[in-house]
Amino acid sequence: MRGRIKVRRRITDDGRFRLEPTVPPTATATVTVPDGSMFQAAPGERFHTCGVGSRP
Repeated sequence: MRGRIKVRRRITDDGRFRLEPTVPPTATATVTVPDGSMFQAAPGERFHTCGVGSRP
């Protein structure tokens, strides 16, 4: 695998957590966000939002 992996994260104006992973073309990533949910990030730039609070 070659390529840059980067992540941008922030709290949106409405109080949600926003994660923006960038994954290289030949890779995938398993991402866990603050609410405990997980998702697969495919190659390229994506985003995922969730509530910010305690885990279930």
